Amino acid sequence: MTDDGAVNRRAGEATARLAAGLSLGLYAGLLAAAVVALFARVTPAALLAALSRPDVLRSIVFTLATATTATALAVAVVVPAAWALRDFRGLPRLAADALLDLPHVVPPLVLGLMLLVAFASWPLDAVGPYVVYRPVAVVIAQWVATVAFLLPAVRGLVDATDRRAEGVARTLGRGPWAAFRDVTLPTVRGELVAVGLLGWARAVGCFGPVLAFAGVTRGRTEVLATTVYLELNAGDLDTALAVAALTVLLAAIVLTAVRIASGSRFSLSERPAGRP
Repeated sequence: MTDDGAVNRRAGEATARLAAGLSLGLYAGLLAAAVVALFARVTPAALLAALSRPDVLRSIVFTLATATTATALAVAVVVPAAWALRDFRGLPRLAADALLDLPHVVPPLVLGLMLLVAFASWPLDAVGPYVVYRPVAVVIAQWVATVAFLLPAVRGLVDATDRRAEGVARTLGRGPWAAFRDVTLPTVRGELVAVGLLGWARAVGCFGPVLAFAGVTRGRTEVLATTVYLELNAGDLDTALAVAALTVLLAAIVLTAVRIASGSRFSLSERPAGRP
């Protein structure tokens, strides 16, 4: 019976590994096929032709500027928020998690529509005409999406840190924030840089919230994601594919930088310890 049980366990493990390998292979194969198909359609000449267009160049510069601004503002919010939220327990934590996780479960276009309605209602309606469908709306939309993306990852990093050294700093007279900033944050600096780079890439690719809240006006609120949308609507598939390929190349550069910044310890597909 014991031998039979061991054989059955090994057979079950082998079956589970095979099923996992097949499912992962299917997913990875589909992604690889999509990347290969995209770059098979985009020739270097087509990519250079797209990059030589003034409207595409403006979109690239504008996207990089707004994404960098939005990411910097997001980091300025996310790090103190992760510090403040780590001591939440019970109902306050559940309520905070429900609100802060909302952008993950609503469609991105709906998130942008919610921002649009918010700036058309009291008290934000006073500044709405100066924000909606203007360049600042792009930054706000990217900022909201980036905060939603960064906060769970940074909270996971902060929750997983050893707080004993921070406690020692507190006994030496450092305040709670000062102890966290000077003792705990340096221990996860590489991972924070990696997460920030991923957040920046998310801001660059932000589409739904920008579309609904900032619009897609050429040369005014146009970012790379909306450039692809506009070119598809105009029937210019070659330019749309070229800009799409550019965003994939940019993503590859960011992922490489993430591995370097974190010493290959961080992966977007891995949730840091300490978070469910």
